[in-house]
Amino acid sequence: MRPFFYCERGSMQQKIAVFALSFSSPMWASAVFSDGYLTFGEVKKLSVKLKDQEQKIKPSVIKLMNSGFKVLVDESSPIVTAGTGASLVKLSNKHRDERPVLIAGLERYRELTRMGAIVLPPKSGERFNIPEDVVESEFNSSGDEVYRINWPMLTADHVVMILACYATIFHPVASAAYIEGMNKDAPKATPTSGLLAAFHRIINADYPPAVKPASEPLTGQIIDEYTRVL
Repeated sequence: MRPFFYCERGSMQQKIAVFALSFSSPMWASAVFSDGYLTFGEVKKLSVKLKDQEQKIKPSVIKLMNSGFKVLVDESSPIVTAGTGASLVKLSNKHRDERPVLIAGLERYRELTRMGAIVLPPKSGERFNIPEDVVESEFNSSGDEVYRINWPMLTADHVVMILACYATIFHPVASAAYIEGMNKDAPKATPTSGLLAAFHRIINADYPPAVKPASEPLTGQIIDEYTRVL
């Protein structure tokens, strides 16, 4: 798998890879989110065999993670995600606001579509277009919004689109990539003035023992400046 994407130099970007494995026609896609545009690279079908997914797809996921990609995998069991650092994200899972991932991803898809901010691979046609009636909603007697999802209408093409759009707002706070991203702009140089500088001098100071052993009057083997074996 060789993800391809275009990104203007110097812009903030998210490298994204999504895998739709819980469908009869598994698929994966790579994309980059930069300057408000979600640009797709590769979109390819994958083997439906679990053995192939574990032996071929899993190493690719690890490689993508090591290359700085945000990897989301929709699978029934953590066969591919286990031990890779990738995020197992089912469409039925809850987003941070308690809505299903599918709803949050669809909302993001429609937002990016309205802005003309989704760039698809050449000759994609309408295969990635998600029907409006895939979800219907109504409010129950308690005032809560209830969603009726037409799951059979969703294809693997739709799922990689939803996951890629969802990835632009998904931040796995427990991941190493998230922690690294949060700390990438933190100053690494030791401060030379002010309170922090004084604190660094205190904790890094090398203090000699309060009492040095006498050197000349004592006999025995000298180990170092402060140690003598009698």
